[in-house]
Amino acid sequence: MKDLSYFSGHHLDGLTFCKEVYALFEEIRSTPDGVSNLRLKASVLEKKLLEELFPICRYIQTKYKPGLYLTVQWIDGNQQFDAFVGASGESVKQFESPAHSFLEVTSAVHPKEYLARERLHTHGLCYGYDGLKRIKGDRSIMSEVVSYSGLSFINDDAERIVDAINKKGKINYPDNTTLIVQSSLSTIYSLDEWRRLVDLVRSKVKSIPFFEIFICETGGRFTDSLYPYDNPQ
Repeated sequence: MKDLSYFSGHHLDGLTFCKEVYALFEEIRSTPDGVSNLRLKASVLEKKLLEELFPICRYIQTKYKPGLYLTVQWIDGNQQFDAFVGASGESVKQFESPAHSFLEVTSAVHPKEYLARERLHTHGLCYGYDGLKRIKGDRSIMSEVVSYSGLSFINDDAERIVDAINKKGKINYPDNTTLIVQSSLSTIYSLDEWRRLVDLVRSKVKSIPFFEIFICETGGRFTDSLYPYDNPQ
């Protein structure tokens, strides 16, 4: 089975990168403890796969198109960025896309997300993040149904995403750096609710010190992008 060293420091075609990342996921999942290891992020392998490689795949798959061909070099470590991206094609010739750019990945995680993963591991059922509670006596996890008033859940999720962006915005990154924010949402969103979330994030971000901010949710349904000219404060 391939490990992280297969990806780290190696230039791969963008679509090949995605194919190999998903193949690694399936290899892990097919092992006897694979599902639980992925769910609990049992080691650095599962953690980096789900928290760095997956979001980069989402970004590459969204951007890759006729006229824009990408290569990816993911780097395992604590350097200033997580991946280097090379681009070629007509989009680069027409100055629509930079020939070289960088990716930095971060997460906007619900504070009870880890309880949800553990609850799914032990019971196979979880109603949502906000209804989770650790029982002091036996350390089990209670999961209760929670209702929301209006769009309060969108406000909460937006605040987490904005906090993640602002935290990364305090660090100096190379030019043409895209910040990828992977978010665990409080509940299942409709497309309209997702658009409201992105608009709310856009209105709350004071400045965008990145070439782009790419927002994706862990469920794999929605992505969107913010650019500096979206909010010229």
